[in-house]
Amino acid sequence: MEKASAARELRTFGTIWIILAPIMWLMAAISTVRSDITYQAQLGVFSILATSSLILGVAAVFHRTWARLGIEVLSWLATIAFLGPGLVLVAAGVLSKSRGNTWELVFVGIGTAAPALLFLAMARRLRTLRLPLADNDA
Repeated sequence: MEKASAARELRTFGTIWIILAPIMWLMAAISTVRSDITYQAQLGVFSILATSSLILGVAAVFHRTWARLGIEVLSWLATIAFLGPGLVLVAAGVLSKSRGNTWELVFVGIGTAAPALLFLAMARRLRTLRLPLADNDA
């Protein structure tokens, strides 16, 4: 792979994470949870993640190769964050003994897990960009 092509891909992924930063924070800000402590903790964690994704995204746009690792880690975390609850919902729907809302749970679980595939593809692609970007920190 050519270094210029790898740098363009890193810039694209950085732009994606810049766009996702305020969306992540907004997801936590409008969340409805029963406990104020849980809400504050969730908002704090998502604020840290949003700030990290913004900083790493800007660094990637400016071709800082160290940003690749950070964006890769964020992509893996996002994969887990969507895939985990999605699979739990699918399992709850399939293994439920009641015949009420089982298929609804399965479909919501699939819808929740679907974005994980995009983050997984991004994380895997960023892993392959490691070597072409190794000497391109200018």
